[in-house]
Amino acid sequence: VAVSFCVKGTEIEPIVYGPPWQKFQQEKIVKQRIEKIHQAGLAVELDLGTLSPQCEHEIKNKDNFIAQFPDYVQKWAKIAEEYQVEIFCPLNEPNFALRGRESEWAQKILPIVRQAYTGNVVLKVADVGLEGADFSGYDYAAFDVYAEDLTEWQMRLPEVLRRAEEVKSKYNLKGVYFGETGAITYRDPNDPLLAGGVFTEEEQAQFFEIFFQNVWDKVSGAFVMAWAKSSQSPYNIRNKPAEEVVKKWFNKE
Repeated sequence: VAVSFCVKGTEIEPIVYGPPWQKFQQEKIVKQRIEKIHQAGLAVELDLGTLSPQCEHEIKNKDNFIAQFPDYVQKWAKIAEEYQVEIFCPLNEPNFALRGRESEWAQKILPIVRQAYTGNVVLKVADVGLEGADFSGYDYAAFDVYAEDLTEWQMRLPEVLRRAEEVKSKYNLKGVYFGETGAITYRDPNDPLLAGGVFTEEEQAQFFEIFFQNVWDKVSGAFVMAWAKSSQSPYNIRNKPAEEVVKKWFNKE
């Protein structure tokens, strides 16, 4: 479940994707989503994020953000505790949003989270966090990994798995998982945050088959892009060959 914010200059504004009247109901909507997922018998990861197409991608005023955003994190960590959220992510991809200061952020925010939340805390990074992410004290690391084409994907995954094992061992983590992965089937010119190359629907299915063949039972899990998004999302796999591939693997005994 995502809790989204738009950062522009010194302004940090909570945002909700949906009708304008929902703008001031972020907390209510997120809580309802958590409850709905739990009622379905599934675990919840609650992610705070600032990556929105119309907002700053790499935050410009990092000093202001690092000083102000902990108040939002503390609020949502308390909600995560109250609603028994299984995994909490204080900031999505800090090595992208706070490039160059991601470790400073990661270590500053962790004790604030721990004061309010007793569940698992994940440091979720763009790619594999080679820019210097410090996973010390976290329970999990999550890698958001994409590829330009199937050849690169086949070659890249063993490297990612080696990095996962290295991070897990070095920081004594409970596990490492793929925080995001997926393949777009068209390029939306209004969304500069789309990751990876463009795939045909058949290639999208091959993308996930290659993925699971390489990583199954070697990591703690994976979040697939995208069942949750609308049918218009470039990542959408609903009613496509890729959906059957994903179903096959997740139904694997």
